Amino acid sequence: MRKITLLLIVLLFAAFIAADASADGNSSVAYTWTVTNLGQRFGAGGPLFEDGTAAGNAPFSAENGQVIFHLKPVSWQEYIIEGHPHVDICFEPRVIKGTPPYPITPFCLSDVGQGPLPVTDGPVITTTPVGDVLTRITPVN
Repeated sequence: MRKITLLLIVLLFAAFIAADASADGNSSVAYTWTVTNLGQRFGAGGPLFEDGTAAGNAPFSAENGQVIFHLKPVSWQEYIIEGHPHVDICFEPRVIKGTPPYPITPFCLSDVGQGPLPVTDGPVITTTPVGDVLTRITPVN
């Protein structure tokens, strides 16, 4: 039963991303992104459009599940660092459950020391204060 529930959650997540990506017919997808915290089972991802907008889904839990956020990806910017492309993604957080113990404001990954992320053909695993994090920024044809 647990495997079926997990499969349904993954399928709903994929359907949400596909619907969100196809809803923006005015701009082509430049990159796709994923971020996964390997210790906390947090996963997020979606498309990055050529016009600098972003989409996808990024649920987040804090305070042992007492506070739950939805981090809506809204924009992104590309940087060239040491000759290689990197991407910084920006989010608007929305509290779904609980009262956070700190102010909730829009932020970019670089604001919290997690970006810009390198554009690669495969996953990159980094160790952070919250555990190992797998990231992947993949260019689209």
